[in-house]
Amino acid sequence: GNVINFLMKFQEISFPEAVKKIAEIGQIELEKAGIDLQLLNEENVKKGEILHALDLSAKFYVKVLANETDAGSARQYLSGKKILPATAKKYKLGYSPTQNSLLKHLSENSISEETMEMSGMIYKKRFNKGSDRDRFMGRLMIPISDINNNAVAFGARVLTNRNSPENKAKFKQPKYLNSPESLVFKKSAILYGIDVAAEGIKRENMAVIVEGYFDVISLHQAGIDFSVGCLGLSLSNSHIKQASKHGKKIVLCFDGDAPGQHAMEKLCQDGMLEEFSSSEIEIKIADISVFGEGVKDPSDFVNEMGKDAAEVFRNEVIGKAKPWMTWYTERILNSYEYKTDHSQFEACVGKIVRFLKLLKSPAAKSFQAYKFAAALGGDSLSLR
Repeated sequence: GNVINFLMKFQEISFPEAVKKIAEIGQIELEKAGIDLQLLNEENVKKGEILHALDLSAKFYVKVLANETDAGSARQYLSGKKILPATAKKYKLGYSPTQNSLLKHLSENSISEETMEMSGMIYKKRFNKGSDRDRFMGRLMIPISDINNNAVAFGARVLTNRNSPENKAKFKQPKYLNSPESLVFKKSAILYGIDVAAEGIKRENMAVIVEGYFDVISLHQAGIDFSVGCLGLSLSNSHIKQASKHGKKIVLCFDGDAPGQHAMEKLCQDGMLEEFSSSEIEIKIADISVFGEGVKDPSDFVNEMGKDAAEVFRNEVIGKAKPWMTWYTERILNSYEYKTDHSQFEACVGKIVRFLKLLKSPAAKSFQAYKFAAALGGDSLSLR
């Protein structure tokens, strides 16, 4: 956890008392620092209540998945993804019933409606219309936990076949529905699976960052227990910082489809990865698309490779990952017919120049300019 939690547990003191003690040790005047202990305590109490509600919800969903007939479609989906029962148990996978069962369960456990709403588990009625109801119904539930193994949010996957003719027209909800942000959950600041992957990342000095929940779960089940997910395509610098606390090597392995590849390209061209160039963090990009159309993501990869998945992933995916600048350099050059088309040549050069302007290191800028010039058949100085 952190120093405050340690003091609270070790000395059996309250949150405000722990803050005061740390302030005394550090010779910090709380009033001058603008710290209001009463407000801090109130927020801490609310966080505790939200975490309790989320913990009860996670245990409820797990029980429903294991025991209820209504959860048959969820169990069938997990079987189709080749997720073993032991793995489902380890990751606390569950099922949300189609009725307002969770609302009733939390009420029976003395959770207030305010806390239910703040935790993101229910929709509150508005303007006295309708009634309170569960946010998630009829979905496979995936708890998102923090580094201390506290459930802080949920990812919820729809189980009906959205592509069938009878469902295509009526389906408006997304395939995945996530909890809203709250006092305990900020999407840009948490990596899915970090609670179970931290030890593996430390052991390997490496984190493999993928997109989705089942990419992480499938990789872990196969033996790549140092993988984490960024909950979609929105990788943030906070995600990289969080992973790098446990390992200094980062391998990005997004889906092999156009959105996944475009997302990695955007990370390179918007300067986010460049922020870490002067640090000890080494960032590489792996390409899962080279394994063919049947392998769209790491989860597909594991299912395709079977018992050899871990070995092949280490050798052929991680082992052949490229430094992000190298990957992006090749991406630019492979995106244009610059050798035969003048307009394509101009567009390629324009993109190269914009990329070089992002680079802060003179050495990196000169090296990349030299590589581009060698490919284009020109002078590297003219690109800088």
